[in-house]
Amino acid sequence: MKFTVIGAGAWGTAFAVHLARTGQPVALVPRRAEQARALAAARENAEYLPGVALPPPLEVNHDLAAALAGSELVLLACPSQALRETSARLRDHLGGGRPRLVVRTPCLSVTPMSSSNASGSRCVASTNAPCRPSQRA
Repeated sequence: MKFTVIGAGAWGTAFAVHLARTGQPVALVPRRAEQARALAAARENAEYLPGVALPPPLEVNHDLAAALAGSELVLLACPSQALRETSARLRDHLGGGRPRLVVRTPCLSVTPMSSSNASGSRCVASTNAPCRPSQRA
């Protein structure tokens, strides 16, 4: 099963690294093209997850269409305030058939999105990640 992780902060990178280490094909899609180039060149996310190498099978790609090609599960790892915009960017690429898992940091309050949200695919699960050191255990 191929996974695509949209968002290359600490959580998105950690999910992508974990999946790659377990042998799953995975593409990591940073929001910014320059971040994608830096991650691909350094094979490390020094800004958000320093010291953790990106395993060789992990693909870093800023091109949504290419990253989503053949993907069966999409993970959205973005801050709450970026969830709607990220889902809207994915709408044309996802179609309605691929499930996705939303992994978001609850930094800002947003209006909850239903399972038939802007991306047009169904949300199979959602989880929150701490965004400030004071929220971490």
